[in-house]
Amino acid sequence: MIGLVTSVSLLVFTYVLFDASFVGPSILSVLYGLTIPLVISSRIPQIYAIHKNKYTGQLSAFAVFNYFFGTAARLFTTMVEVDDSLVLIGAVLAVVANGVLAAQMLYFWNAQAPQDKYRLDTKKTK
Repeated sequence: MIGLVTSVSLLVFTYVLFDASFVGPSILSVLYGLTIPLVISSRIPQIYAIHKNKYTGQLSAFAVFNYFFGTAARLFTTMVEVDDSLVLIGAVLAVVANGVLAAQMLYFWNAQAPQDKYRLDTKKTK
């Protein structure tokens, strides 16, 4: 039942966003502007953790480079096709954040996992 209610709610919400009589360009611009800090704030903890640990952990190189190249392509098409500075700022910030992650991935490519100081050593020494 909850799945049905959620699905119907999402369909109604999507319809409202695409109908200009409900949501005007100014509201859409504000909604898009709210996504910029969300995207950047989702990358900052990841960038900080990699910098602090000097290790990328289980981070997928495939995903990181796809994010970077995807946002770089989006930046290019935004510069060529769209005349909106807010969209351009969002694309530039996304490229910078994903570029930092990609650079960290390359820099720490062969780094060893840091030793966990709280982990018990299960190997027996002779």
